[in-house]
Amino acid sequence: MALRFMVEGAGPRPLSAATRERIKQAAEQWLAARQQSILTLGAVIDLAAVLGDPDLRRILELLASDPNAVASRGIGAGSIERIRKRAADRLAGAPPLPRS
Repeated sequence: MALRFMVEGAGPRPLSAATRERIKQAAEQWLAARQQSILTLGAVIDLAAVLGDPDLRRILELLASDPNAVASRGIGAGSIERIRKRAADRLAGAPPLPRS
């Protein structure tokens, strides 16, 4: 969540291009992780959405459309639809909460 706040501009200075790139790389790694909690995956979905990167958007599209993609990240059957909805909401432009 802290990285998302930084990207959204909650800090006193804008992020450099190099810092944004490192944050994007971290988001890609977390989105690819095979065993993570629903809280971690939800937070990284929010981060990926605010970064606005086309590669991250494709991953979010996959998560929104494919329940197997969500399950492969270690998310239990009872939470798959929540993650899919979160990814779909972010793709549709719904802002993550809490707001910075």
